[in-house]
Amino acid sequence: MRSDYLFPLSDDLQVHFLFDLVPTLQPIELMGHVRHRGQTGSLYDYGIMLDVKADETQQLVTMIKTYARENK
Repeated sequence: MRSDYLFPLSDDLQVHFLFDLVPTLQPIELMGHVRHRGQTGSLYDYGIMLDVKADETQQLVTMIKTYARENK
């Protein structure tokens, strides 16, 4: 994740994502934890470990593939 906001890092910091890339597929809500932070210029890059189950992983892969196919 990239942001211009510097989040204070802690073990309790959770990130809530709503993936809604393809209008014909149901959005996926996932939680994750920030694992690391880096800086590029004035932007901050955050490495996020998503807390997902196997079925959510498959839904996310399907959504990304569909999005890529429809947006060539």
